[in-house]
Amino acid sequence: MRMRDRAPIHAVITRHDTCTAERVTACGSVPVLALCRKLIAAGYDPALPLHAYRGDTLALKVCSIGEGAHLWERYGGGTRSDRPRDFWPPGNAEGKRFMIP
Repeated sequence: MRMRDRAPIHAVITRHDTCTAERVTACGSVPVLALCRKLIAAGYDPALPLHAYRGDTLALKVCSIGEGAHLWERYGGGTRSDRPRDFWPPGNAEGKRFMIP
């Protein structure tokens, strides 16, 4: 079975800092990525995709919860001083540095 054929996990963003799926809730500055990490810890397949909704609107697609967990560990899991200084948002063609909130 190819990755795109797998049904995504349906997650709900309930507040700016809270996301829930499959009876697992994550809170924090990047709750969708934190949720990916918690789902893997709960035994879910890291290859599963996740779709996060705010109400009826699809807000974010995560290709695999394994990738989401990796991003959380790299960019969202620590304090500002712990994060890489060379992180640029997608589409920043000039490579300008900025402070991650």
